[in-house]
Amino acid sequence: PHNRPDFDAIGACIGVSLICKKNKKKNYIVIDDLQEKLEPETRKILEDIYGSFEIIKASDVREHITDKSLMIAVDVNKDYLISTRPYLDEFKSILVLDHHKTDEHTIKTQDIFVDEKLSSTCEEVTRLLLQYGVKLTSDYANYLLAGIILDTNKLSKNTSMETYSVASKLTKMGADPTVANNMFLEDFEHDRE
Repeated sequence: PHNRPDFDAIGACIGVSLICKKNKKKNYIVIDDLQEKLEPETRKILEDIYGSFEIIKASDVREHITDKSLMIAVDVNKDYLISTRPYLDEFKSILVLDHHKTDEHTIKTQDIFVDEKLSSTCEEVTRLLLQYGVKLTSDYANYLLAGIILDTNKLSKNTSMETYSVASKLTKMGADPTVANNMFLEDFEHDRE
């Protein structure tokens, strides 16, 4: 994900990791930020998924790179916003999944899927999860829904019929809109304090 990941970045990481796991591919989520620099709600998700996903620091990336390694950048396409920037030239394959505008700093790869009309990266990753038939726990579905809610300002901007369709499918997979929205309330309480 991008540095200082938010709900959309973390949800997308979890979703892509689940796709990799279903296809029996070893995978790592790279988060280089110090825990205390992360938003409280992001720290909570990372604590919740600890042990279920392999989360490593950027300094550990080099030891895992092989000729078959694929780096997947989610919710980011700018090279200066990722902690794996020093290793970009070492990856033979890079895939970018994002919804932010591209420019001269966009990661150089042929495999770039950026759709600025999407509400969030979690929307696209959820479509991929459905396409690959990945089963989600209610927690994982909530993280993906929270990513959509965050990037749409609680479904009030950058939405399409497909955004609502994906959100509906996440609720069918166990997401609870109240729980996903309450993740933001925890942040409000923290900010108020």
